[in-house]
Amino acid sequence: MTAFLKKIGLADSFQMELPIDKTDFVNTLAANLDEPGYSFFEVFSSSKNRYKGKIKNDRFEMARRVRFFETNFNNARTNGSFSQTGDKLIIDIEVIGFHNVMIPFLICFVIIYGIAFSSFFLSGGPGKMDVIALPFLILHAAFMLGIPYLLLRRSVRTAKYEIERDLFFMMRHSPRIMS
Repeated sequence: MTAFLKKIGLADSFQMELPIDKTDFVNTLAANLDEPGYSFFEVFSSSKNRYKGKIKNDRFEMARRVRFFETNFNNARTNGSFSQTGDKLIIDIEVIGFHNVMIPFLICFVIIYGIAFSSFFLSGGPGKMDVIALPFLILHAAFMLGIPYLLLRRSVRTAKYEIERDLFFMMRHSPRIMS
């Protein structure tokens, strides 16, 4: 599934090297993450942390916190693993924009538009309204599938940029950075 998502642009992976010790990275990242979970009142949270997530062993999962009146649509999930190599920490990061919440939308999309298109082709004969309605239905289906796809692709690109920038600056302000 991940290979397919990467092929269509809804997932991406990259690698970072930071001049920091593994324990300092874990402590700094944990200090900048809030507990994961969904709450209706999350947008009203007074936390200064931009991300929520968890760290386990040599892996982490995080997502951007939802803020009140925030206009950008960036809810891509980030999974990463890290390992110490000499004096550098190597972080492998995977950003995934597709969520399982989209599956019911896609199923309804296929069912509704499948019924609509089959009704055009199985009707008795071409009528005046079919000439107008069929292109409109195709255009409507393209927008209903295309706009969420483009938003999710943009959220992956934005999340990749923000994660790389934020991790770099989080670690830059870490108490102990190796030189």
